[in-house]
Amino acid sequence: MEFFVFMHPLEKQTEVSPLNFNAMLPKKSNRANLEKAKPVFLQIGLIVALSIMLAAFEWSTKERKTATLKVSQAENIIQEEIPCTRYETKKQEIMPVAPVVLNITSEPIEPGEELQVVDMTPTASTSFAIVDFKPETEEPEKDDFFYAVEDMPKFKGGDLNTFCKYIAGNIEYPGEAAVNGVEGTVNLSFVVDETGKVTRIKIIRGVNPDLDKEAIRVVGLSPDWEPGRQSGKAVKVKFSIPIPFRLDR
Repeated sequence: MEFFVFMHPLEKQTEVSPLNFNAMLPKKSNRANLEKAKPVFLQIGLIVALSIMLAAFEWSTKERKTATLKVSQAENIIQEEIPCTRYETKKQEIMPVAPVVLNITSEPIEPGEELQVVDMTPTASTSFAIVDFKPETEEPEKDDFFYAVEDMPKFKGGDLNTFCKYIAGNIEYPGEAAVNGVEGTVNLSFVVDETGKVTRIKIIRGVNPDLDKEAIRVVGLSPDWEPGRQSGKAVKVKFSIPIPFRLDR
């Protein structure tokens, strides 16, 4: 197709070729041309739209689940019935009391045996025996012994220390006291009479009944002593000794 341009008559007429006309048409640059990016924008829009739809579905699903759970819990609570516990009270049985029947008779009651009244009025021939009541008291121990004399008693030719060694060699520790760990010192006294025998064994201060008995036993089994003498005469002499009981640990 050929184009002709009408010019003013005064102007010089020039013919524009089709090639030059096309060169003057406006053209878009590649940077400003959005037609090429249309598929990309379309895909991005679809992705965003789908994401929003999925998010909306997820949100609505969670809300529905929560609401359903609450309703079901409420229904379970309402449906459950709390059983009532009933207590049966037993009635206390009252035992009938038998009435007391009094037999009243018009017959006279015969008296029983007559009581004999004894006349306690004193007469001239009445005598009373007056008894003198005196409380029983223990007679105090007579101090017929000495604590120290000219010639002290001797045990197997020795003195009191020899007797203590004899006790230590013959004493037996009570089993129950040993098991219970009972220890202590028993203080006792005894008298060596004129014949040299050990008498009047007494506990001055005890520790345990078993230990006290053992101390009395071993002293009572003592052989005869050589009696003590005062002015050449055999006399009784009293001793006091401690007997210790100790356990080996």
